[in-house]
Amino acid sequence: MEQQQTFTEQAGVTYAVIGKGKRVHYSPRNDESLCGRAITEYRDASDAAALFGKGHELCAPCHRAAEKRAEARRLADASPLAAALVDLVDTIEQADDEQAAADGTWRGEWIGAQDDDETLFPIERDTEQGALFTDRAAVEPAAEEQPATVETYYFLRTDGTPWGRQSREYCDGMVDLAVELGLARTEMVEQTVTHRPGQAATTVNRVVRESHPAAPAVVEGVVVEHAGTAEGSTPSNASHPDVAAARVALGSMKAATMTDHHDVSDPTEDERSVRGYLVEPRGQGRVALYWLEGGRAVSREGWHGPSLDCMAWTMGRAGWAVEKLRPSSQGVFAHVPTGATAPAAVEPAAVEQPAAPECLHHIAVLADVSGDPIKACDRKQPNQEAGVFNDEGCVEAYDCAVQAANRAAELNVEEEAPAGDPTYVWDLLCPDHREQSVDECEQCNAEEAAEQAAVDTVEQAVVEERPRCITHGAACDDDPKRRHQFEPAAEQVEAAREAKRQAKAKTAARIAELDDVLDMIEQAERADGTWRGAWIAAAPADVELLDLPADAEQGALFA
Repeated sequence: MEQQQTFTEQAGVTYAVIGKGKRVHYSPRNDESLCGRAITEYRDASDAAALFGKGHELCAPCHRAAEKRAEARRLADASPLAAALVDLVDTIEQADDEQAAADGTWRGEWIGAQDDDETLFPIERDTEQGALFTDRAAVEPAAEEQPATVETYYFLRTDGTPWGRQSREYCDGMVDLAVELGLARTEMVEQTVTHRPGQAATTVNRVVRESHPAAPAVVEGVVVEHAGTAEGSTPSNASHPDVAAARVALGSMKAATMTDHHDVSDPTEDERSVRGYLVEPRGQGRVALYWLEGGRAVSREGWHGPSLDCMAWTMGRAGWAVEKLRPSSQGVFAHVPTGATAPAAVEPAAVEQPAAPECLHHIAVLADVSGDPIKACDRKQPNQEAGVFNDEGCVEAYDCAVQAANRAAELNVEEEAPAGDPTYVWDLLCPDHREQSVDECEQCNAEEAAEQAAVDTVEQAVVEERPRCITHGAACDDDPKRRHQFEPAAEQVEAAREAKRQAKAKTAARIAELDDVLDMIEQAERADGTWRGAWIAAAPADVELLDLPADAEQGALFA
């Protein structure tokens, strides 16, 4: 029995880490990760498992690239023709790499004269370099024409990665879906294979449809991509028409210089100098705008939060429909205005259908969606999200309930789940404990049960005591027309006693204050150095205040 390969063996990669980062990457052992970064150290499966146990995460771009590699290798193993194509692509790539170093050969500059003992080709000195090679078709007689058979196939290619052959109808539908959902660039390729007796089969690939047709590299005089980087978007999204239209609307605002492997939540040391706006397409004429400081996306609650308000105001002034910002928003979502540049795609012929209802985010509801996601969008809290659930819990989360409902419906179609027993459902998430349904949050329900139990205990312990009527005793009927005298409650008695204690303390303080004043007066009357006390001796002075004889009595100072 053949041993099952691991995912890393299927994709031909190994685990690797970069610096002190908290992510585990994949690398084909070429000193670079699949996301395009330089590798610091390779790790085996046990080391990677230990890192995952410590909270490390797997790099999402590396995982997507590894899945494509694994699928391509699987197709190559299953089809000799596909394997030949893979080998051909590798050979072409290797030839392209070597061509840059081809100086000194017939592919590069002219080979100067060399001092050799023997001559390989005896030719005239003024013979051109191209004369070294002849046109074989002009020398050899044409072979007799043989009947040939032609086969036509169709397959999809996503971001340059080919997938398995499918029917033309299936490929058409997948391109339509890529346009509708704003997925990665998807091409429908027509493959023509010609077989001639005694010769190797020839294959010609031709793109017949694509989800995002290539756009010019310049939009109204603004360069959008160059040398592996792009201004205001990643290079892979630079040619998207929605991105180009958003860049025009943002005008002279600072654009961030981006690469395809820039992680705005965990930038590298080299990426921390990036600053400006970033535009990402979301499909159906909707874009997301982020503001980067130090290579990291900022939040509206932070120091640079007003940058999001500036982008929202600028897009609104340009006629775009801007979704309402929340205090915790990390981006601005806007919709292409009517008449502006929209995603260009070849639309299949279809029967015109009435417009589907839309939520406040301007997203239409699919026909097979369950529940009322539009109403959920209207009543959900600003910091609340909507999630897609299966038996294992929440698998995806969205800001819009309609997006979550549409995604659940799409997954049910992919899983071929029965209508009465769907595999995926949607619901609003608990704003305090995310990844749990708002109506079935275990933590919230436990807290509410504990609070209710505490309230019940207090209500049982507190017994309201009725005040006793001194006038009528137990026969009192609480008739308001009769005169009653009720016995004061314990709280009233204690309050009266406290008031009496405070009054006594205040009186004692006043008596002590009067005693202090009397003591001060008596001490002043007994003080030495006054006319009521002892004689004031003479003191040296420059000027005499009173000219009196030496034998004058002190009492003579006063008449």
